[in-house]
Amino acid sequence: MEEEFRYQTEDCVVVCPECQASSAGDLQPTLKRLAGCQNCKQDIDEDGELSGVGDAILSALSRRYGSAVVWQEWKAISKL
Repeated sequence: MEEEFRYQTEDCVVVCPECQASSAGDLQPTLKRLAGCQNCKQDIDEDGELSGVGDAILSALSRRYGSAVVWQEWKAISKL
């Protein structure tokens, strides 16, 4: 039986088809795009539900910038 292969977010660049936020983008502009995108914001706010594009982009940013920094910035930007 063949094993299912799953891409990890560090293996590729994740881009939201609606807001064009990218896991390869700079922190502040990417978080602003995510916060302005209804689908990405809802995905991130659902925390623990099904992971989608917003979660994947946030996860990739967390690996690049550090989880504490990303979540602090996200909380500030997503409340604007």
